[in-house]
Amino acid sequence: MSKRISAKVLAGVVAVGMLALFAFPTNVGAQTIESLLAQIATLQAQLLALQGGGGGGAGCYVYTRDLTIGSQGADVTALQTYLQGTGHFTFSGGATGYFGPITQSAVAAWQAANGVSPAAGYWGPISLAQYNAVCVPSGDGDGDGDGDGDGDGDFFGGNDEGFLDEFDQLSSYSSEEVGEEEEDAIVLGVEMEAVDADQMIERVIVEIDTPAGTAPSDDLEDYIEDVSVWLDGDELGRMDVDDCSHDRSADEYTCRFTGLEGILEEGDVGELTVAVTGVNNLDSADEGDGWTVAIPADGIRAASPNGVVDEYDTGAFSETFTLETFASASGVELRLTEGDDNPDAQTVAVDDTTDTDDVLLLDFELEARNADITVFEFPVLLTISSTTQDVSDVANRVILEIDGQEYSETISTGGGDIQTVVFDDIDHELSEDDKVNAQVRVDVNEQTGNYDEGTSIKADVTSAERDAIDAEDETGEELGTGDKTGTVVGEEQTLRTAGVFIDVVSVDETPIENDDATTTDNEAEFKIVFEVFALDQDVFVEKTAERGAADGTPADGVNYVIEDATAGGVATTTGTLSSSLTSSADTSGSFFRVSDGQTETFTLTVVFDPELTSFYQLQLDTLNFASTAAVPTDEQTATPVEDFETDAINIKN
Repeated sequence: MSKRISAKVLAGVVAVGMLALFAFPTNVGAQTIESLLAQIATLQAQLLALQGGGGGGAGCYVYTRDLTIGSQGADVTALQTYLQGTGHFTFSGGATGYFGPITQSAVAAWQAANGVSPAAGYWGPISLAQYNAVCVPSGDGDGDGDGDGDGDGDFFGGNDEGFLDEFDQLSSYSSEEVGEEEEDAIVLGVEMEAVDADQMIERVIVEIDTPAGTAPSDDLEDYIEDVSVWLDGDELGRMDVDDCSHDRSADEYTCRFTGLEGILEEGDVGELTVAVTGVNNLDSADEGDGWTVAIPADGIRAASPNGVVDEYDTGAFSETFTLETFASASGVELRLTEGDDNPDAQTVAVDDTTDTDDVLLLDFELEARNADITVFEFPVLLTISSTTQDVSDVANRVILEIDGQEYSETISTGGGDIQTVVFDDIDHELSEDDKVNAQVRVDVNEQTGNYDEGTSIKADVTSAERDAIDAEDETGEELGTGDKTGTVVGEEQTLRTAGVFIDVVSVDETPIENDDATTTDNEAEFKIVFEVFALDQDVFVEKTAERGAADGTPADGVNYVIEDATAGGVATTTGTLSSSLTSSADTSGSFFRVSDGQTETFTLTVVFDPELTSFYQLQLDTLNFASTAAVPTDEQTATPVEDFETDAINIKN
């Protein structure tokens, strides 16, 4: 249904008014005549507006009542908007829809400039007559819309009449999340078609209130700054929340957008959308609160080129939206991932009488996703292998480097074998979508008198440390635990002043098929070739290989295990095998000798015959050694584990 105002009807009313005037006897008072003239002027202005003439063209408004202090509504908004254009209404808050002292002064200034006397600030018949005289549209009434015959200019003119139809709410805008400082987030959309003629959307009413059963903690002003309406991506109007009328008993806001000029051409389907802008700093207690936005029944009014106005009773269109912090709504994320240079478990050469600086424990990447992020505090967990010593016995300083910028902290004494070091003076900004390298390094103390030979140290950023990172997004909002993801785990770095370093050369696995009369099952030969470097001592390795993981009491040259890959890499103790350890190194009795500062190559060979068919692989566990040709006293783990492991091979029994 629509409500139509006919130009012909209004013309009749004007004619009747004129006849009434001339039918009065000559002794009618001047005040009565003046009043009637003013009323006729108003009716003439309205008629011209509907016909495309003097007072109703683009930029002109049809006033139906006098306006003064206390008046409010769409016509006051239209008056204020007009006076803004003339330079007389300069209120910083823009058109408010309320006629107060500021509007009164603006009207008085306009009256003085346009010869209206007295310039009292009252918008009455005399002012309206002058307004209609000076507010002249550019159309000439020839039906083309702009007076020049090309049909692409001013809207009103001619006899074309149509309407809006096929209203449908857009499902693409449903339960939207609006973030802090997010500008013009669309929260409601309506689709419609212009039928029989172009249509100008002149008014849209938007209502915002709390959904049933909810109670946001504060007024709408604490959630959004403004509301705007758009047609096919072009802004039609914008209003601060403070300028919307507020029914406090229902916590409902009504924003009336009038004097709009949204033109939808005949036959086109357009999208009318409502958008809001999030506040600068949303209170964390308000995050997730919901509001309902609606265009009520009769909330859309449009006009045809001939001036006929339709007010559409389409039923209400409504949707809900929630307010989120900037991080939550924008998908802001501080992400940690392992770096390419994150060190494997290994032996690190240190000095017994001098500190060893910049020992790398951790290498990782920091990424700021979907926003600039500033990091203020960053915790790192340090752990040593000795439970009887303190982290400060092993290292005296820890360094965090982010994108080339170094931050350092002294390691406190008395923290035990596990200690969290917090870098609390960082203030490091990561640009949106940047991924930068970060490292954790330590300055290791001299070994003598501080820690045991072979003590290891490692660094981690576990979920606990990650969640404790103090960081903010570009709006100043602190990142929540859900906005920080990833962990980085370091490997043990074994500190030695003397000993061995092991490096893999190659791994190999070869199936062996047995077809003789007595053996019908198959076997496999595994080989691991590796190098041994001797640091600050001669190293003696026994010429034997022992099946089984190292147990702290080394007795053979190497320890190894056969793993059942099908069972998840569990070491198997079944099956038969033969093994050997060979090397090109010099020998001393039943030992291979690696001289101080030299590197020698070793080969572990294992032939394995399983009891059950499965996939098996060989893992070198430790190299066992001593500083003399005697029973080994030390064992060095072969790391990284995956390097000293053959591929799994299927062996059929």
